Amino acid sequence: MGAGHLVDPNGRLGALRQDPVVIAAIGPRGSAKSSLLNRIFSSGLKESSSRLEQATLGAQLERFYFADSDVALIDVEGFDSSDEKRYKIQGRAMTLTLAVADVVILNCHLHDLFRDVAAVFAPVAAAVTELKKLEKEKLVPQRTAKAPLLLLARDFDADEESAEEVLNGIKNEMPAEVLEEFDVMVSAVRSLFVEPDRHDMDASEIRTKCVSLVQSASANVRSKDVIPRIWSRLCQDENDVPDEGELQAAFTCDAAFQNSWNNLQESISSWTETVEGGAMYNDFGKMCDEYAAAALEKFDEDNSSRTSSAAFKRKRAELVAAMNRSFEDLASRQFRILSETEMQSFASNLESMSSGPNPNMGKDINALSKAAKASFVKKAEALKPRGSRVRYDTYQKELFNNIKTQAKSRMQFAQMTGLYHPPKREPISIGFHYLHPHPFGLDSKSEHLSLNDNVKFDVARASVAEDIGQPLQGPKVRREKQEYDDALKAYEVDSKL
Repeated sequence: MGAGHLVDPNGRLGALRQDPVVIAAIGPRGSAKSSLLNRIFSSGLKESSSRLEQATLGAQLERFYFADSDVALIDVEGFDSSDEKRYKIQGRAMTLTLAVADVVILNCHLHDLFRDVAAVFAPVAAAVTELKKLEKEKLVPQRTAKAPLLLLARDFDADEESAEEVLNGIKNEMPAEVLEEFDVMVSAVRSLFVEPDRHDMDASEIRTKCVSLVQSASANVRSKDVIPRIWSRLCQDENDVPDEGELQAAFTCDAAFQNSWNNLQESISSWTETVEGGAMYNDFGKMCDEYAAAALEKFDEDNSSRTSSAAFKRKRAELVAAMNRSFEDLASRQFRILSETEMQSFASNLESMSSGPNPNMGKDINALSKAAKASFVKKAEALKPRGSRVRYDTYQKELFNNIKTQAKSRMQFAQMTGLYHPPKREPISIGFHYLHPHPFGLDSKSEHLSLNDNVKFDVARASVAEDIGQPLQGPKVRREKQEYDDALKAYEVDSKL
């Protein structure tokens, strides 16, 4: 339908007329985002000739019909640009696009994820934080439900057996603020050059998934009338010049922030090494709370005369966010260790079960499974720092699936070796008279019953053994029964003749 820019390369706002379903595509520079979008949607976005070139500047916009809906595909300039002057334009463009997006696609290469997670997810988390500020100022209406975010892991090369585990691990690395705002789904995309056939299959599956997402989003499209107000607010901070006192407070608070952060890192350095080495702390959450409280106390003490300044509130919030990110990474490692420990404990309990015949084996294994699951949830809650948004649902799901698999294997082995025999189930037989036009009674959807009709189910009609019910007397039944009796009498008369 048309191409253009929502935000042009110079940072000027374009127009987005009407209220289409917006698909926002974001990702780091040089991730071949535009190329993949063109393959999925058959669009005509500008592509770069090499990974060193950045083709998308600002936010490209293309309108077309997709999944029976008017769709606006917005390709946002990749973050971590080599030109630092473009950081502000890119950041504002991504925040604006996420504010009006109905479906979000985050495109990145697998090696980017494992090389430096912060380089991929941190800019998205920063944009979500800005989005939350806009929601508090009521410039952006809060979502009634989480918007879908489809994370495309490019050049995926894991085998089929470990694919789900790798994809779950990628999702678990997502910052908590992103998981709170979006319903994150992870899909693998094989390399176009190494596995071209698999790449085409992956692109086709993603297109099918996007059809479903667009169809779901089309029922509740976000209004695009707020775009000019959002853009004006995003550009406002750049034009504001703080007074001299606020500048001095900002300088002092920056120094206090760095001082508190350095003290925290020095305090937890040895503890962090043991955690990264695989140590398990049952009171991990409490320890994080104590370290965080000490760092905040130091920051407040250094800025006791500036607690009312905007700089103090801003830098204190940044310190809290920085500590949470640091602790959340360690907490994720603790969740992983806890999941492995609980799985080993469950497997050990299975092995220690009696080797002889056990008629209650099913109940015993079920009890062990419930105990292991409850133990994981209880201990995982204790590992969460207070106020942290770190999640353990990915590890919980993985553990529960492994427990289910182990329990099923144990039951199958017991049945094969004769140690367990499942209880017999008595069969139930139901018969009906095939000559009756309505052997199971009237259908209330197609029959009109009167007050005089008997709506009791005619059990006699469903069984030829014993008459324990009364036949239904609906108008259609009476008519058909009369026709049947008349036909039977006519047949008997003809037979005698």
